[in-house]
Amino acid sequence: WSEVSRSACDPTLIDFDREAAVVLALGTRPDTCHTVWIDKVCREGAMGAELNVVGIQTTYSENCGCFTVPVRPLEIIRVTRPVSAVTCYTRTVPVACGP
Repeated sequence: WSEVSRSACDPTLIDFDREAAVVLALGTRPDTCHTVWIDKVCREGAMGAELNVVGIQTTYSENCGCFTVPVRPLEIIRVTRPVSAVTCYTRTVPVACGP
C-alpha cells in the first residue's frame, strides 16, 4: 500500500478488514498527456466477489501543451469485501486540443 504513494498514503483511508483497494495503473508514461480513471465496477460470481473493472485511458494530442516529464497515472478506489478476483478492461480515448 505504501509503495503507491509513500508521501500521500493515509493507511486509515481503507479499512482492510472490510474493504479492498483496486488499483488501475498505466505504468510510466513519458509526459503529462496520459490519464486513467475507473469508470465502472461490476460484481459477478458467488456473493459478487468477482469484480470486472472498466477503466478509461486518455491520451492527449501533441498540441495540448503537455509537459515532458515522466508520470505514472493511476487511480485507486475502495470496494467492500469479499473480493476473490479482479479483471480489468481499459479503453483508450484520444483527446484533441485546439484547432
